[in-house]
Amino acid sequence: MKYAALLAAGAMALAVPAFAGGGKSADADGNGQITKAEFDASTQAEWTKHDKDGNGQLSMAEAGAKDPAKWKAADTNGDGSLSAAEFAAKKSAWFAKADSNADGMISQAEQHTAMASKSH
Repeated sequence: MKYAALLAAGAMALAVPAFAGGGKSADADGNGQITKAEFDASTQAEWTKHDKDGNGQLSMAEAGAKDPAKWKAADTNGDGSLSAAEFAAKKSAWFAKADSNADGMISQAEQHTAMASKSH
């Protein structure tokens, strides 16, 4: 089964990279696992997509964020917007948590488990 999920970390309403067949996929080689390099490339693509005004910062509106407390937690310098570094750090933290066996890849099962744990 192929999984496509929303970013469960909740700081932004941005898509977590999906596996092949689930729409736009971070699993670039279609092998059923997302490597850190694939994830980072997908993160960069998401950044570019959401930084609509090209100013190098994401506002809550650009990101579609719905939870001010989670946004504030991701906004580590407290300026009210997310820089590319803050955005990447939040996404990388999710990757590290989802990669439960620490092999540098997220399997479909790991992504499913990570998403299920965030829904509780």
